[in-house]
Order: sequence, then structure tokens, then C-alpha cells
Amino acid sequence: MNVAIYSPNGSLIAKQTRNISPVYGESLNIPSITIANIQDAYILKSVYDISFVTGDLQIPPGALTTATTQTSSLVFIFENFNGMNAADVFANDLRTGLPTGSEVGCKIFSGLTALAGMRIKCILTVGTSQTNKPTISIINYDFINPSTTISVGFAGIQSLPATLVNTISIGAIIYYNDIGSSTYLYIPTPIITVPTNASNWLQNECSGIRTGFTITPLYSGTNIVLQSTTFNLSILAPSNSYNGTCYPITSWTPYQFTGASG
Repeated sequence: MNVAIYSPNGSLIAKQTRNISPVYGESLNIPSITIANIQDAYILKSVYDISFVTGDLQIPPGALTTATTQTSSLVFIFENFNGMNAADVFANDLRTGLPTGSEVGCKIFSGLTALAGMRIKCILTVGTSQTNKPTISIINYDFINPSTTISVGFAGIQSLPATLVNTISIGAIIYYNDIGSSTYLYIPTPIITVPTNASNWLQNECSGIRTGFTITPLYSGTNIVLQSTTFNLSILAPSNSYNGTCYPITSWTPYQFTGASG
């Protein structure tokens, strides 16, 4: 709704735009949503690979551009409450130890393209209550067309205890920057995680080759503080014992590497 105030001579004095009722988006197609996570509860930090297909609404860019006054973010909301079992929940920081605004490790497999001059980021918002849940938001992508398959992976996120499951809800928020308002373009749609188990299968399977990997780092540039460089990690797996079940995850030392991914 627009509210305008005019002077007696017809000159515009003030104008404001306000939403007078909530506006809700559409749901994602539940059968199109898939999730895969490490099922061994011994692995305290898991990898969550999530795939979904957008509906018939185009999603605006994940950062402000000259092409539109609307922006968006893809949100992944982790359930931090279960009235029947307090252990069956995600911690408010997803056991990352990171504060709100920090980047979490993520990999874009398909469906998202970075805006020119930008890098796609996955940002953590630490939960504070049952209504303000821990969330990972993806930003800095270009327009997302309808019926796009998006596949992403998050690393270093807590595993749930053995046999327990909970939900991760997927949605998209649209921001109307010209009027300072936002709403869900795609309302959060939940998917249930894959149950973990107490078999320690991955621990036993991978223990024999844990020290068998050889990693050779190379980098270009002068490696000056606050300047960009490119790191190449060459990883050689043991030739006689690696069967593709176990795989390495790289992590970067906080406050020494900014914008690193892996």
C-alpha cells in the first residue's frame, strides 16, 4: 500500500510504502528434494549434500545489482527443538564453534552461478530460540531460473546421535530493498536427515589409510597479507587400499585464510 501526503497546491510532501498483510511464497516440490549425509555417528562433523528443484518463480540475484532492486538468499534451516528428545536436535551453532556472520564450508555442485566479481558464500546465523533457528544462507549468486536443479554440500556440520534424525528446511527469501521489506519466495520445506548408526564403520574402514594420504600444496603469487593467491592441493591416495568410500576434507586456519573454501 502506498501512502502519500500532498500540499494544498498539489505538491508531494511525503510518501511511504507499507505491506498491510503477510505475503507467502510457494512450496518446493518435496519429491525433488534429496539429502545425503555421513551415517556413521562416530564422525562428529558431517557432510550434508542437498539437492532440490525450484518451482515456477524466478529467484532474484543473491546480492544487489543494477538489474533489480530485489535480492534474495537461499536458506537452510536446521531444527534445534524436539520436545520428546532433547538430544535429537542441531546445536544453535551446528557445533561449528563459529559466530553469526561466519562462512561455513560449502560446495556448489550445480544450479548456481556467481555474480560477476563476487564469490558465492554460505553464511551461518547462530540460532537463539525455537523460533530463531540455526540457518545457513547462500548469497552472491546470479538470477536462478524456474525449474532449476540446485545441488549444494555443507561440510563440518554436526552429526546427530546414532539412529536419530531431524529436519533441515529449505527455502528462498526475497528482499524488497527499495521498501525495506522481505518475505519467503519459496517457503521453508523440510526434509528428514538420513539416520546415523553406531557401527563406527567409517572409522574402522578408513583408519588404515588415514595416514596414507600425501598432500602437496602449491600456490601462485607473492603470498602478501590481504592479497589474493591461488592454492592448489595435490592429494595422492594410497594405491592399494583406497576404495572411494573414504575421502579427505580440507580446512583452513581461521584468521589466516579469508575466503578459503574446500
